[in-house]
Amino acid sequence: MAQASALALGPDGLPVIVYFDTSNNLKVAKCANAACAAGTTTTALTPGGMPGGFPSVAIGADGFPVIAFYDVIDGDLRVAKCANAACSAGPRSPPWTRQGTSLVCLHCDRGRRPPGHRLL
Repeated sequence: MAQASALALGPDGLPVIVYFDTSNNLKVAKCANAACAAGTTTTALTPGGMPGGFPSVAIGADGFPVIAFYDVIDGDLRVAKCANAACSAGPRSPPWTRQGTSLVCLHCDRGRRPPGHRLL
């Protein structure tokens, strides 16, 4: 059971889902079909747990997922780009760039966030 999740469609039209499992591991699932019924590739991006929340995913121009989440320990926004379209090779190096949180809006929608703040 996932604690928090986010979804984006890859350039192939298939879902890419990021989520925190019950052990605080951030995982990514790349579905092999539209229903995610079979052949789904699942990869742990933070093995051993990295307590966080508010995962977000977008697909870059190259078709590789870009994943962000809020690190509850350091209070930072963490961002990483996957090394392939399924993220099965994990994030590119260096992983989980710290972005700071002074301009991160965690509970805002696009119409009400303060000017200059990132939406997560």
